Amino acid sequence: MKAVEKTFKRIERGIFALVLAVAAALLIGVAPHVAYADSAIMVKAYVYNGPTILRAADDAVTFHPNDFGSGLRFESVDDDHKSHISVASDFLTVHGAFSDSAFVMGVDDFGNHTAIHIEVGWDLDADYADVSLHDAGGGLLPESGVMYDGTEQKPEVWASFVDPDGNEWPLYANDAFDVTYTDNKDAGTATVTLTAKDGNTKCKGSTETQFKINPLTVTVSGVKANGKVYDGTAEATLDGKNATIEGAIKGDDVFAEATGTFEDKNVGKGKAVVIDSLSLGGDQGGNYVVDAEKSQKNSSADIDPAPVTVDGITAWDKEYDGTTDATLDCSKAKATGVIDGDNVTVRSAKGIFEGPDPGKDKVIDISDIELGGDDAGNYYLPDEGQQQTTTATIWKKENEAADDSDDKKASESEESGDSGNQGGTTQTASKSPATGDQLAGVVLPLAVTAGIALLVVAGALVALKRRANR
Repeated sequence: MKAVEKTFKRIERGIFALVLAVAAALLIGVAPHVAYADSAIMVKAYVYNGPTILRAADDAVTFHPNDFGSGLRFESVDDDHKSHISVASDFLTVHGAFSDSAFVMGVDDFGNHTAIHIEVGWDLDADYADVSLHDAGGGLLPESGVMYDGTEQKPEVWASFVDPDGNEWPLYANDAFDVTYTDNKDAGTATVTLTAKDGNTKCKGSTETQFKINPLTVTVSGVKANGKVYDGTAEATLDGKNATIEGAIKGDDVFAEATGTFEDKNVGKGKAVVIDSLSLGGDQGGNYVVDAEKSQKNSSADIDPAPVTVDGITAWDKEYDGTTDATLDCSKAKATGVIDGDNVTVRSAKGIFEGPDPGKDKVIDISDIELGGDDAGNYYLPDEGQQQTTTATIWKKENEAADDSDDKKASESEESGDSGNQGGTTQTASKSPATGDQLAGVVLPLAVTAGIALLVVAGALVALKRRANR
C-alpha cells in the first residue's frame, strides 16, 4: 500500500512540473532575437515568477543552479536544443546562439520540477543592420525627404536586423532603443540617432541615419528699384524689405533680396530695370526658394546726372572796340568729375570784360559754360565750384597811338616858337593835331593859288620879251 502511495506522489509531482513548464512557455512566449555581432552571445534565463539572469560571453554562457534558487539541480533540456545547451546537475552551459527559446528542467530536493526559460540573442556592437524612416501615415519616407513647414520634423523610426541564421527581426523605438533628432526644423539635412536602452537584451550601442528637409517654394512681388546718380554703369540696386512673399510661414523672419540692371547706363527718368535674381534673407530665409517664373521680373527708377566742375578757360586779348565783349578759349579747359572713359569736353562759355576801356590783364566774368562730347548729357554744372573769371588785355587802336606821337611833336613846336619870338610876333601853334581832312583843305587851295601866280608871272615875262624885240 505504501509503495502505491509513493508511486502516485511521484506521478503528481511529474504532472505538476509538466504543467508549470507548459504554463511558463505559454505565458512567457517566444522573444524575437533582433541583435547580432560577430561571435558574442547574450543569454537571458529566468523562471516563472522567479529571478532573471542576463549574461554575455564570446563562446559560452554558464549558469549555476543557485542562480535560480537554493537546492535546485539541472535535470534535462528539451530535445530541440541539446546541441546548444549542456546540462549537468550543477551547471548549465549555453554554446553559441539559436533562433528560438529553449527550456531546461530543474528539480529541487523535494522532487519539485522547475521550468527554466532560456532566450539567446546576439550581442550588438553599434552595428544596426538597417534603419528605415516612415512618415506619419506609416509609409516609407521618400529619399527626397520632407518639406519645411516651420515645425520640428520627427519621422517614425523602424529598425531591422538580420541574424546570422538569415532571419530578419524588427526593432522599434521605446522598445529597445531611444531616438533623438538634431537639425530637424530648418531646411537641410537632419540627423536621427538610435541609442540602445540600458539593460535591454536585444541590442546595445548606437547608430544614426539622416533625412532631407527641403525648402518651401514661394513667390515674390513688390520689389522696388532704387534711383541713382549716373556712375557710368547700368547696375541697379533694389529694395525688397517691404516686398510680398507669398507662401512664407507666418512669423518667419524672411525678406526679399534682388539684383538688377538698367536698360542702359545713361541718364533718364523712369528707366526700365530688369530683375536679374531674387533670393531671400532673414533668420528663416534659408528655408525658402523663389519661384522665378511666377515672381516679379521688372521695376523702374531714375538715373540723375552727375555733377562736374570746370576750370582752365582762358581769353583772347583784343584791340579796343568800345564794347565789353570777350572771346574765350575752352580748348584747354577741363571738366573735373567725369568718369574714366566718358567723352566729355568743355564746348563753350560766355565772357564779359569788366569795362570797355583799354587796359592790361583786365578781369573777365565767365558764364553760360556748356559741355560737349558723346556723354555730356550724363553730367550737369552746379552753381558752386565753377570757374568764375579769367583775364585778358584790351589794346589801344593803332591810329590812336600815332595821334599821341603828333601831340608830343606839336607841343615841342609851340615851345620852340615862343622862345624864338622877336619884335612881339607870337606864333600860335594849334594844340590839337590836324587830321588828314583838315590838311587837305589847306594844302589844296595854296597849290592852286601858287599855280595861278606862276602863270601870271610867265605871261608878263612873255609880253616884256615881245616889246624888246620890236
